[in-house]
Amino acid sequence: MSQEKTKPLILIVEDEELLRSSMQIILEDVVSSNFAAISTYEEAANFLKEQTPDLIICDYYIGSKTGIDLYQSLGKNKDEIPFILMSAFEASSLEGIEYFNLEKNIFLQKPNVITEIDDHVRNFLVNDSIPENSSYGKISKHLLGILGVMPAYDIFIKTSDTKYIRLFDKEESDFDYVMSKLDDKGIRYVYMGRDDFNSFLLAVVANLLSKMESPQSCEESIYLSSIESIHTFVQSLGISPEIMKLADKHVHHIIDSVKHNGLKALLMKMINSRDYIFSHSIVLSYISAAFASELRWSDGNIRKIIKAALVHDLSLDDHNLAQIDNLSSPAFLKLDRHTKKKVTHHMNDLFNIWTDLSLDDEDVKKMVIVHHELPDGTGFPRGLTGKQMTKTEATFIISHFFADRVLRGESIVTIVQEGRELFIDKNFKELFDAAHIIFRNELPASA
Repeated sequence: MSQEKTKPLILIVEDEELLRSSMQIILEDVVSSNFAAISTYEEAANFLKEQTPDLIICDYYIGSKTGIDLYQSLGKNKDEIPFILMSAFEASSLEGIEYFNLEKNIFLQKPNVITEIDDHVRNFLVNDSIPENSSYGKISKHLLGILGVMPAYDIFIKTSDTKYIRLFDKEESDFDYVMSKLDDKGIRYVYMGRDDFNSFLLAVVANLLSKMESPQSCEESIYLSSIESIHTFVQSLGISPEIMKLADKHVHHIIDSVKHNGLKALLMKMINSRDYIFSHSIVLSYISAAFASELRWSDGNIRKIIKAALVHDLSLDDHNLAQIDNLSSPAFLKLDRHTKKKVTHHMNDLFNIWTDLSLDDEDVKKMVIVHHELPDGTGFPRGLTGKQMTKTEATFIISHFFADRVLRGESIVTIVQEGRELFIDKNFKELFDAAHIIFRNELPASA
């Protein structure tokens, strides 16, 4: 029987029939898919000669061979097909586990497979992006909780590119119950009908502005939430006076925080507080302000670099794409041509909404355009060299470099050492001198 092209194909290789059938039943509710359920290595190997699944779920012991053997047999497809490996034993005790890419794939230890596998399959196969003409709006669990009460709207989850299932109806008023259910299911995003979504975003922005009216009593988490709100609002509804006011309040807060608080303490509050795009915008805005302040920029120019930080990835909605900073990396090379273009042109794509953003300052534009450039000419989108970059642009590039590495968990010492090797052009020397002052508590005198 031929498989439907519109549905992903999941290959399950498991010799225990009950577990094999249980997984399929559970996953049928997670994503609309075709399934091939097989019990031995030999059957799986023959199947893979004829078809290429979108996901493989495999037990470690499968007949005369192992799941690692099956993984290795994929050859070049190892980097293309997500693989979930299962075993009753710990991963470290399995022979050949060193050949299994645990960064890209998943290992699950029995007996927890049934309770955990649905979330991993959802992450691998459920596309989080929404077509521009979609009648639904995507909202994070965090923003859903901003108001502290359940909005009077139906709430959906997305099970395929075209299918949405109602999770809670508009009569549900138990806020704690809903948030607990989302936590239990590992659901990070929900959906609302487009009109409800638009109304909800307006209510969130109004709520945040109200809380920011008293800066002295406004918690840091409110300012962090404002970044996600700005991104979500602009991508969905465009610009409004309320959004510009929200952004302006955030800019003033950053400048004041950098002047009166230690940068390390601020960053520790932000790291891992949101998904990558929002975390990166927040961390970059603070690090940019710190560099600009140390270099004695005017308040007006500090506001410009903060604005660039807040909007630089605004045209992206995929957190994995936002983390790509090297066009020769496996993460980039495995993308299809359309998605590659989305990565390499996301700075220019921002200009499609630039007039709405009311940020037509040339300095801000230039900083956004160059944030992935490198002094050796291997960056993108234009392949500029260090000699072609202004000091303003270089400052934003270095700030972006520091923000990205901080979010990866690298130490300041490592970041500075790596940066000095990468950014050898004279335009960047002054910036590393500034870094020694900004991060002086983190660096030894010889760094």
